[in-house]
Amino acid sequence: MTAQALLGRTSGVGAERRKTAQSQGRARRASAAAPARASGGARACTSRTRHVKPKQAANRCGTICAMANADDAVSARTRIALIGSGIFARNTYAPILSEPSFAGKVELAFVWSRGEESASAIHDLVAPWAPQCEKKFGEEGLQAILESNECDAVVVILPPKIGLEVTLRALRAGKHVLQEKPVGTSREAIEGAIRAYDDLGQWRPVWGVAENYRFEDVYRFARTRIAEDLGDVISISLNASLKLDESSPYYHTSWRHSASELPTVGGKSAGYLFEGPVHFMAAIRMLAGEVGSAGAGHRVSGSGTVHSAHKKLKQVDTLSGWLRFDDGNDRCCTASVTICYASAAPCVRFVVTCEKGFFEIERVAGKYVFTEGGSKERREFPFSGVKNEIEYWLEAVARQRGFASASGADGGSRLGRKVGFVDQQFPEISSAEALGDVDALLTLLGQ
Repeated sequence: MTAQALLGRTSGVGAERRKTAQSQGRARRASAAAPARASGGARACTSRTRHVKPKQAANRCGTICAMANADDAVSARTRIALIGSGIFARNTYAPILSEPSFAGKVELAFVWSRGEESASAIHDLVAPWAPQCEKKFGEEGLQAILESNECDAVVVILPPKIGLEVTLRALRAGKHVLQEKPVGTSREAIEGAIRAYDDLGQWRPVWGVAENYRFEDVYRFARTRIAEDLGDVISISLNASLKLDESSPYYHTSWRHSASELPTVGGKSAGYLFEGPVHFMAAIRMLAGEVGSAGAGHRVSGSGTVHSAHKKLKQVDTLSGWLRFDDGNDRCCTASVTICYASAAPCVRFVVTCEKGFFEIERVAGKYVFTEGGSKERREFPFSGVKNEIEYWLEAVARQRGFASASGADGGSRLGRKVGFVDQQFPEISSAEALGDVDALLTLLGQ
C-alpha cells in the first residue's frame, strides 16, 4: 500500500480538518512551551513524486464532551520507563526529566539498556532524583517492563530499526510510547508499523514520535511572523555545514556508521546524512506551513546528489538537492538543500522568502538567532524542543487516559472515541508527520 493510501483513509475527512487540527495542536503546544533547550562517490539524481496524506479519524463524536470528564486525569502522574541508555538518553532526556517542572507529571519507574553495564550507568545517573527507579537490561528485562503494571508509558531512545520494533512491542503491550526520531529507515517499514498500530483498535495507546525541531520556539515564532505579516512562503534555502570528527561523542556510535542499520546510497551507508538531517526536513516542512504538511492531496517531489568528502567516514556525507511541496490547489513551496558533514566549522542557516519579506534562522551553540528582512535586530531562542515535545506527549497521554476513564476502555461508550486521537488532537507527534519527514529525506536521497 502506498503512503498516500495508508495515510489518506479518511472516510470523508478532508484537508480542512487537518488544517484545523494542526492549528489546535500548535496552540496547545504554545501554551505549554517554555524556553529550555571532496572525493567522488555514489550519486543519486533520480526525481520522484511522493503523495503524503494524513491518517484522520472518521468520527470525533463526543470528544469535546469527554474532555470535561478527562480533565482530572490530565493532572495524574505518568509512570514511564526510559528504553535506551545512549548519549541522548543520558545527556538530554535524563536531565530534562529531573527538572522540577516534571515532578508532578512523571514518575521514572524503570531504565533499560541492552547490556547490564550501560543500564547501571544510566540508573546511577537518575537515582539521585528518582530513587524508586528500577534497573532492567536485556530481553528479559525489557519484557518485564512491558508486562509491569507499574509502568504506563515508555520513551524509546534507540537506533531507528530496533526502535521501531520495540515501539510496536510496547504498543501491543498497552504502553503509551514516545519514540525518538527517525521513526524508521524505509517507507515500507513505517507504513507497516502504522497499519499494525491501526489494527490495535479504538483504545490503542498513544504513539508519539519525538521530533524536537517541530517544537523549537524559533520555528513557532517564524510561523507566527509568516501568518501575521510576511504572507505565504515562496522558497526556503538551507545550508547546513556540519563538523564531524572524533571529538564528537556521536562519532563513536557504531550504528551511525552501519550500512545495515541505516539506508544506503550506491552501496554506501547514508549514516549521519540520514539520522541527523531528518531534523532539517521537519524544520523545512514546518516553515513551509500547510503546503508542506502531510495534508490531504499534498505531494512532495525532488531530486538530490550525494558524494563522499570526509576523509575518514566510509559513507556518503554530502547532499545537495531540491524539494517542491504542492498542496493540490495550485499552491507550492520550493526548498534548496545543502547538507555536508565534512565542514571544518559548523554553520546552519535557513533563508526563507515570503510574499512580503524574508527572514533568516541561524543555529549557533545552544540557541537559534532569528533576523528579519536584513534588520540588525536579532531575536535569540534557546534550544527548547525536547522539553516542549515531552510536555506535549505527556498531555496527550493524560488526555487519552482521561477519555478511556470517562468512556470505559471497552469502547462501549461513544464519548471520547479514541480512533485517530493523535492525528486529530496532537498532530505534531503523529506518525503521519514523522513519515512525511522521512519521505522528504528519502526523496532527496533518490529513494
